[in-house]
Order: sequence, then structure tokens, then C-alpha cells
Amino acid sequence: MPARIPIDRQAIATFCRKWRVTELGLYGSVLREDFRPDSDVDVFVTFEGDDTPGLAIVDMSAGRCHGPR
Repeated sequence: MPARIPIDRQAIATFCRKWRVTELGLYGSVLREDFRPDSDVDVFVTFEGDDTPGLAIVDMSAGRCHGPR
């Protein structure tokens, strides 16, 4: 099922290489008809190996993540 938000595949690929992400996906309302502009976007991430970046990943692109309000 397609996401209801624009997806920049090149930016996602760069992000995944930088943070050693092996799997990244969306779930929840972003994949359903009830998704709205004020909905959150649920994301799951699997990292390579045992190391995870913790909250450092939250700062990766704060402006891009939140977008205009």
C-alpha cells in the first residue's frame, strides 16, 4: 500500500547508509485513508549490528522531519 506522503528515495538511501539502517518502513495512518495533515508518521527502523544511535538519530534532520506547520 503506498504512503500518503512524498518520499525522496535518494535522501532515504543516504540516511540509511549514514546510520547503518538495514530496514526502514512506515506503518499506521500514513498508509490508510484516514491520514491527515496533522497526523503523526509512524516509522520502524532496524539497524545493522548491535549498535544503535539512540537519540542522536532524532537530530539527523529536524527541519526535514517536522516540515512546515
